[in-house]
Amino acid sequence: MTFFALRRSLPALLTIATASWAPPLQAQRETPRVGISVEQIGQWGCLDCATGHQFGGIADLVVTADGGFHVLDHTAPQLRSFDRTGRMLRALGRTGSGPGEYRTPIALGVEASGRTAVVDIVAARVTRLAPDGTVVGTVRLGAVASHAVARVGSGDLYIALSDFAAGVGRIVSLGESVDSLTPIVSSLDFPPTEVVRGTVYSMAVSREGTIAIGDGHQEYRIRRYSAQTGATSQPDLVRDVSRTPRTPAEIAELERRLGGRMAQMRTMVERQGGGGGRAGASGPAPAVDPLRRHFGVGALRYDDQSRLWVRTERGDSARTVFDLFDSAGRFAGELILPARVNVFHVAGEHLLTAGVGPDEVPVITLWRVRAR
Repeated sequence: MTFFALRRSLPALLTIATASWAPPLQAQRETPRVGISVEQIGQWGCLDCATGHQFGGIADLVVTADGGFHVLDHTAPQLRSFDRTGRMLRALGRTGSGPGEYRTPIALGVEASGRTAVVDIVAARVTRLAPDGTVVGTVRLGAVASHAVARVGSGDLYIALSDFAAGVGRIVSLGESVDSLTPIVSSLDFPPTEVVRGTVYSMAVSREGTIAIGDGHQEYRIRRYSAQTGATSQPDLVRDVSRTPRTPAEIAELERRLGGRMAQMRTMVERQGGGGGRAGASGPAPAVDPLRRHFGVGALRYDDQSRLWVRTERGDSARTVFDLFDSAGRFAGELILPARVNVFHVAGEHLLTAGVGPDEVPVITLWRVRAR
């Protein structure tokens, strides 16, 4: 396993701002557009303010059907909750290992009762919070979480756990009424083109219980599993599209960032007892792939209509291209959003995105999504 591969499985530690690059928009001569209109409701973000809108590394976010939203910031580290007008309701968390404290939070889920659950990659645990922010319990993971998402509707968490040295991963679930992990997929080794076998870079869980897992590094392929049995349940979602080249500036910036993360990667591998050399985290970072991925970390989300949204890397500095698949798995077309998007979540008629403004300040944007 290479160091370059390992960094993609740890999005919270490796906040590489791919959306700050400015690749050319790929030609879309015959690709259909979905019949959806998007209207901006509000945008928040500031360089220095006392309103709770100063964001750092946004690891995850969740929007509710009424337009309220939660933002998980791993730089703080902190969980902030807002109403649909952007007014901050509460800010919870700080650095530490005690109850309600975080080391490196990477994922957030909102349960049906309104409780929130925060997955911490370094502390290797899930912290559960009541709607008022009170800590109601923690669940130990016992392994490194490479990714986690909530199931649409129920809010049950699905967590991908990775053994980097062995190249094997598994998926577990954590329901609202339980305090222990339930195995779902016991040995995950997908897809064959994945840089680190068994590591999940992007995952989504539909209301009906379909787990979509994708790795867009070399091939545009999304595999679907049953949340009940853990078996592959439907044909893979595949698109025959070309990867676009990175610019020399993009490659130089990525090499610089990778070089600066070597010590962090060694630390993460050593926590698993593998040793830096055994896991390939020692020595210089390998050469950067000159081609951009089809899609990257956290690129998949199901909406309430069981459409699968895929945040591709075919956009540019001012646009993000989403691919949408309908509930039957058919490609429905593209949605082009006039903004750079790093992280997103969709619920009801609301789409919430995290990106950067023209001055490179992190911003949160709330959109209304409607059928045309």
